[in-house]
Amino acid sequence: MTDAALHDPANDIEILKLERTQVWERYKQLDEKDRTNRRNIAQLYILLVAFAAAPFTLTREFIGTAASRIWGFGGVWIACATWYYADRVMFGHGDSLVEKVLCIRQANRIREMSAALSPLYSRLSLLPVREIVITGYRPTGDPTHVGDEQLTNSSYFYKLVSFFHPLYLVLFSCLILFPIEFTDPRFHATRLLFLRVLVGFSGTVFLWLYTSSRVCTHILKAGYRARRIGPDRPWPLFPSEAYLHRRLPGLYRLHVWVKLAWMASAVLFGLNLVRLVYLFLSGALPLQIAIVEEVWWQPLDVWLAWLTPVALGITYALIEIRIRAVLRAARALDSASRRASPSPVQLDLLSDGTDSAGQPLPVHSAALPGGVA
Repeated sequence: MTDAALHDPANDIEILKLERTQVWERYKQLDEKDRTNRRNIAQLYILLVAFAAAPFTLTREFIGTAASRIWGFGGVWIACATWYYADRVMFGHGDSLVEKVLCIRQANRIREMSAALSPLYSRLSLLPVREIVITGYRPTGDPTHVGDEQLTNSSYFYKLVSFFHPLYLVLFSCLILFPIEFTDPRFHATRLLFLRVLVGFSGTVFLWLYTSSRVCTHILKAGYRARRIGPDRPWPLFPSEAYLHRRLPGLYRLHVWVKLAWMASAVLFGLNLVRLVYLFLSGALPLQIAIVEEVWWQPLDVWLAWLTPVALGITYALIEIRIRAVLRAARALDSASRRASPSPVQLDLLSDGTDSAGQPLPVHSAALPGGVA
């Protein structure tokens, strides 16, 4: 094959078409995977709600039998499986988001390169391909842009929905520990019994706080990466926390405060669990719950009941402050590094389409638009 055939624009366009088809196939795979995961999570939640409501709608023969405890063990398994699956899906959604943005931007770039090789396509296309290729102009409203507000709202919504995981877990645990009192309609302190067991198993709520914060932090970091996909960084990475701590000592001090809050929460969880086990083994918990004045006004129980939500709120606030501080620090360091050493592609994009000598930039250089948030 001659050199003229190797550099034939028609061959280049065929290669670009093949690559664009592969990119779109990958995007469709990721989109189908996301839809399947959302459908599976919805089905699991429906199953969990139906499984939790069944013991309170069945006949009285269900009360006080071994079936109640067996139902509770099954519910614990379903609640744990749903919790684990939802967290894994949402954690993987971050990487999927970055790859989907990469696929869309790569497909658009291939289209622009094809337009540069085909003057007829550039002249007759309804979209402003020629202006994009020559001047780097792009219309406002990038469809691949992932805003902080959108991701923050999604994170808060996931935290709200996932908060039901520890609640269902405690609900089924109550069916195992107190099958008669919790399902008998003649026992009028069911809600109070549930709250007392929830305080005793407060570790599940702190576990929810840890897992949901970890997932939401990963999603916010994925948005940071997706906004910075460009020709100079096709697969950007989020700065490591060790690097951020070395550059910003104040961020490390905030990290220490979060660790101390987790340690205090662990001690409080241990006290709650020991107190609940003591009351359960003594067999006095249902009777004390029935006589409200003799359980919530005991000194130890009232302190545990008040300290648990306070510790949870303080830990949650410190985690939120730290997440926002890490994102601000990463954005500030990234902007400083770009101003200090811009890439050749950025220098082309910041110019007016000419080089330092005033000559027009080559088409292949000017055809690389920004893509960097």
